[in-house]
Amino acid sequence: MKWIASFLAFSLALAVAGASEIIGWKAPIANLTSEGLEAPGIVRLEKPPEKSPFFGAADVLWDIRSVLPKEAAAAQWAVWNASTGRIVVKGAWGTIREMEDFLEMPTQCRISVDAFLIGEDDSPPDFTKAPDATTSVVAYNGRKASVSEAGENSAITLMVEPVSEPETGLVDLRLLISASLPGAPDLEISTAVSIHGPGDLWVARDFDGKSGTDIRVTAAIELPDGTPYGEMMLRQEGDAVVPFRVDRSGAKRIAIEGGGWLASAWMDNKLAREILFGGGSDGDDPFAETETKPKVLFDDLPTALTPDKLGPYFGGEVSDLREALRNIGIILGKSDFAGYDPRIQRVFMFSENEDEIDKLEALFSAFCGIGMPRTIAFSSRGSGEMRLLARSGQKATLKSSRADTKQTRDLEIEPTIGQTHTLLDLRIFYEEKHGEKLMRGLNSSLSLVPGEFLEILKSKVPGGDESKLEIKAEILELQ
Repeated sequence: MKWIASFLAFSLALAVAGASEIIGWKAPIANLTSEGLEAPGIVRLEKPPEKSPFFGAADVLWDIRSVLPKEAAAAQWAVWNASTGRIVVKGAWGTIREMEDFLEMPTQCRISVDAFLIGEDDSPPDFTKAPDATTSVVAYNGRKASVSEAGENSAITLMVEPVSEPETGLVDLRLLISASLPGAPDLEISTAVSIHGPGDLWVARDFDGKSGTDIRVTAAIELPDGTPYGEMMLRQEGDAVVPFRVDRSGAKRIAIEGGGWLASAWMDNKLAREILFGGGSDGDDPFAETETKPKVLFDDLPTALTPDKLGPYFGGEVSDLREALRNIGIILGKSDFAGYDPRIQRVFMFSENEDEIDKLEALFSAFCGIGMPRTIAFSSRGSGEMRLLARSGQKATLKSSRADTKQTRDLEIEPTIGQTHTLLDLRIFYEEKHGEKLMRGLNSSLSLVPGEFLEILKSKVPGGDESKLEIKAEILELQ
């Protein structure tokens, strides 16, 4: 699994770097104090607290340890680099994770649509080449936006409504796209897809046997100054700084050699506290004179070494969650283990009782985003090729037209993934017209085996050639 390889590489880096980490966030000093650099205790530094790639020779640095929140008071040092606009902190991972609550930044989405001309060669698109037409727009989360570009012989329009989750990188898009390229049919597309940003999807294709167009959509989450969200938090690694990435994918349970099962899931520190400890003072009455439930910090939790049998998946010292899970009804035996690794933000549990693994996975399902929307890739062949992405349970359309020949093609699909993912239910409407004359029509509902072509139409009329239509649907995994 991806997170296993990521963790092993990360553990090796930690063994070299020691217990403390140096992290830099793209965030203003105002996130920590409304008084800015005038706050008591902030002083200008003549030199960095230590050598670090976060600091250059001409950078203007300020000691801001005096304004750190109490949750991060254990940091060894904290600096505001006015030249790069980064808050840089050195401390243990529990301290680092607590800082994240105070350094959140507003985000927005950058969405691009690219159109690629298809000639007589209808091979899969080469997206390493420059698109024949492109346009992009930046939009607030949950707000509609539109953009249009037109040339002498081409035009492209995008209307989009993005909904993003920066913590998971997920971007849901409702799309309306039109594209017109020289010599190719004009396209109109209406659909919805999900992308893990920054990422892209081959959303549509229309090829009528002579020429056509491929459509690619790209989505990324950014800070207001254009910094990619993935670069908001940078980590020092030797003499370089690298984006800190946490694999937020879900994980199926793993059978451990010698007996027992391992289950894990990504869970950010705020959600982990809420589920395991009731959220601490975040959930208390803000008007109470005293805090009745102190906030639990990961630095305050007992730590333990993970069992050797989990070495291929987790290792080293982690927060010990055995007592916390017992308190919410999960039974752990003497040889069982549960922990939270703040470095990679994963809760994990090993148990010889599969019923207790079931309980933990139910907890993950309820709180950790399992069941995200699924995207389906529909494709057809016969009278050329068509491709269209759609979300399970939602309608998508692709319309193609040639003004010179008055030929049109209309495709409307509504796919639904079955509970076992072994079958896809599909409602399909398809028409080919020459002017007002209907040349081919189909309106049906059927089931498909994912990933396999099925012939759904075959016909021959007097004076005409035999024609057929084959379709395929695939469930896309978010990358």
